Amino acid sequence: MSDTRTHIFCCCCDGDERRRKRYEEYKKLMVEGKAEMEDNMQRMMAKTGAVFEGTGEETASSVQNANAMLEEDHPVYDPYGQLGYGFQAYFSSLQIFSWLFLLLTVLMLPAFFYYDRAAGLI
Repeated sequence: MSDTRTHIFCCCCDGDERRRKRYEEYKKLMVEGKAEMEDNMQRMMAKTGAVFEGTGEETASSVQNANAMLEEDHPVYDPYGQLGYGFQAYFSSLQIFSWLFLLLTVLMLPAFFYYDRAAGLI
C-alpha cells in the first residue's frame, strides 16, 4: 500500500524547516568560500614566491571558528527582518498611528467631560 499523504504548506508549519535548511546551506557556502579563498591564497603565494612568516595561529583560529560555525545553531534571529522592509514599515506605521490616536483621545477628554455634563453625548 503506498503512502499518499498530502502536504499542507502554511506560514507557521513549513517556515522553520525551510529556514533551518537555508541556514545550513549558508553555513556550508561560507565554509566552502573560506576554503576556496585559502586555496587561492596558497596558489598566489606559490606563483609569486611569497613566503608566509607568521605563526599560523590566526589561520588555526579561523579554521576552528569555521568548524564551530557549522556546529553552532543561532536561535536568535529577526523574523520580521526576513519578511522584508514592507512588513517592518507596516508595523512601524501601525505603532505611529496607535500613539497618535492615543494622544488625540487624551487631548479630547476635556471635551468629552464638557459634553457629558450638558447631556450632549446621550
